[in-house]
Amino acid sequence: MQKMWFVTSSTVKATYLATKLMLDPTTLILAFHKLYHQSPHAIVRHESLNPHFQDHETRPTLERKLDCTYIGKGAMYLNQPKVIEGTIEITRTAPSEKQGLADLLRQTRFLFTYDVCTLLTSEAILSGAIVVPLIFHPYKKEELEYPFAISQDGLIYIPDDYEQKRAAFLSMITSLDLDKQTKQFAQMAITHFILI
Repeated sequence: MQKMWFVTSSTVKATYLATKLMLDPTTLILAFHKLYHQSPHAIVRHESLNPHFQDHETRPTLERKLDCTYIGKGAMYLNQPKVIEGTIEITRTAPSEKQGLADLLRQTRFLFTYDVCTLLTSEAILSGAIVVPLIFHPYKKEELEYPFAISQDGLIYIPDDYEQKRAAFLSMITSLDLDKQTKQFAQMAITHFILI
């Protein structure tokens, strides 16, 4: 039976492990994001497997009244990042369940984030929120796959082509183009690690 590995993080430890895995040509390497591994056999997008994250029957984004802040891995790159005043903080434990997170994101206008490579950005976009990265480190702006707005001098700038980029991004993440065995393995792993 062929070995399969998921690379689910860009941390130093995960990068070291992923590099070692490249030495074994019989191992199938799957990554949750293209930034996590230089040459995986497949990128496994898993956002669309959770039906709670969608924007059907929600208010238009700019008419929503809630904004949220997420610090996440941004705390590794910025000394004491702050929750934006007037926003609700999302953490790894709050909301405590995916359904609660989806309900919050479906009411969210802007998600301010210090963590640019997190599943939460995709879940927010699926739910109709606009992601506003506050830092891009350790990546470059150009490396991000998802559409985003820019915060500068207290104002938020939404690019003119935002809706086109959002549509293209949603199309990309809702298609898992994998062979049957890989897709089956990916769905089992995602169900175990992500959807619980």
